Amino acid sequence: MLQASGGVTNSGLIELQPGSRLHVVENWNNLGQVQMAGGALSGGQVQNGSTGLISGFGLIDGPVTNAGLLSVSGGSLSVSGSLANSGITHLGGTGNQLTGAGVLTNTGTVQGAGNVGMRVANSGTLEAIVGTLSFSALSNTNTATGTLVAGTGGKLLMTQGLATNAGLIQLGGGTYDNAGAAMANGPHRGRRHTAVGHHHQHQPDRVQLRREQYRRRHRQSGGGQAHREQRCPGHVRVSRDQRR
Repeated sequence: MLQASGGVTNSGLIELQPGSRLHVVENWNNLGQVQMAGGALSGGQVQNGSTGLISGFGLIDGPVTNAGLLSVSGGSLSVSGSLANSGITHLGGTGNQLTGAGVLTNTGTVQGAGNVGMRVANSGTLEAIVGTLSFSALSNTNTATGTLVAGTGGKLLMTQGLATNAGLIQLGGGTYDNAGAAMANGPHRGRRHTAVGHHHQHQPDRVQLRREQYRRRHRQSGGGQAHREQRCPGHVRVSRDQRR
């Protein structure tokens, strides 16, 4: 174990191999690179600056603020404290996961594919990129400024369901899966809920199915087809064979 104290700032490269530990007594800043390969960071709060990169897997035993890039790859990265993300937190694919008992407060971007086991309070962007990005904690929330995104080839999965959504769900050919759970949508403040792909939600107030959003076919008595705007309270399900 290497221990340091008193105004530590890293502008170079720190490598943490399996079984190794860097213990910094006070809060410290990373402006360079920390490469984790099964090692541990502990002590004060880790402040990853806008130029900082923390990558790999292992344990961060304490709170983290990330304004740079936190990249989870090679396995599981566990954060024992809270994680305040205003930068980018990236998961590198299936089998990679970000875990911890604390809350991930996101005002930046959480993206990629893998699993986030921390409870998420999202006011930024959660984006599935080429694969499934799942969130397995209870009581995840998406505030009025939050956006859930899944492009082509991406699937955003809330395995415990997203209890409350006040923000935007934007599916550019991808899939949003709320695991069959009901989802309450709060005041939208003029924001749209856009679905181009698969989307399943329960809406207790009002859903507007617009031409550029949800479009259903209605056959006229003469055999022709007409598209119309609907306002449908209650349960809405949109699948590929219903949208155009």
